[in-house]
Amino acid sequence: MGNRGGADQYLLTTHSTTLGASIDLKKLVICLGDKVFPLGPKYTELAPGDYEFLQRFLDATKANLFFARGVLLVEGDAENLLIPTIAEIIGRPLHRYGVSIVNIGSTAFARYERIFIRKDGQSMGIKVAVVTDLDVRPLEWYEDPEGRPGQDAIEKDKDKKREALSEPYTDPHIKRFASPNWTLEYEIALSSFRKPFYQAVLWTQKKKNATTGKPKGSKRKEVTATVKKNIASWKSKWETCDRRSEKIAWEIYGKTMLRSKTSKAMVAQEFASWLVRYPHKRKLRDALLQSASLRYLVDAILHVTEALPEASTDENNES
Repeated sequence: MGNRGGADQYLLTTHSTTLGASIDLKKLVICLGDKVFPLGPKYTELAPGDYEFLQRFLDATKANLFFARGVLLVEGDAENLLIPTIAEIIGRPLHRYGVSIVNIGSTAFARYERIFIRKDGQSMGIKVAVVTDLDVRPLEWYEDPEGRPGQDAIEKDKDKKREALSEPYTDPHIKRFASPNWTLEYEIALSSFRKPFYQAVLWTQKKKNATTGKPKGSKRKEVTATVKKNIASWKSKWETCDRRSEKIAWEIYGKTMLRSKTSKAMVAQEFASWLVRYPHKRKLRDALLQSASLRYLVDAILHVTEALPEASTDENNES
């Protein structure tokens, strides 16, 4: 506290996310080591509209980004539930590295990214990873042959989306990681984890339909049998099809989960529980590191923690 001309000045430091969320963003100063980073308009790349937006949505659950060594910005509940579990499995528990995961509940991640972009070009040194969906619908989405685009058109659409999502910043600490195809759920259904994910979808539906919220024990065997039967049938049906994996992923995510409006958060919770219960942790870790469709999640985790050696890709290793 100082005194100039009779006016008292106060400096208040805090580790409270509640206080961090309640104070005007323009008046916050982030202290890192021997450096300070004011968040006022003179110092950041935040636009006036960004300040207004963030003041509305920066609650205590999001204000933890002010106290983190690394930040994972995610679109929704599913990523928020799954990523910490995946981080634990691959040996990068977020809490050990001082990483906060922030569910922004939308695709307005650029507003949050700009908190960390300085007008003087100086890097704050906080690693930020944005995890987002590419959101390009696969060929199987289009049932009407006349309105169905060609695969080449879909691939061009993916390229456009990737270009639009490319990092507009020179700070290497801030990076974006997009799913390779569509949504998180589709990527899991496309991976070697399709069986347990399909089980999670069907079990979530059983829980939703159970009057007590807890299905009878026999329902678990019923779900397991259905998963085994259907996946075997789909593999046989499209044995010679070069889009067999995509067709199976569409059956699981598109037809079974999406059309029934099954809760993404509940499915993610069930799938995360399966990952935690799975006994062969080394096999699980290797499968995650080798998964092409889930690599973006792993890369985002590694960016805010530390790098791992490159793993070979093998989507045929079904857990």
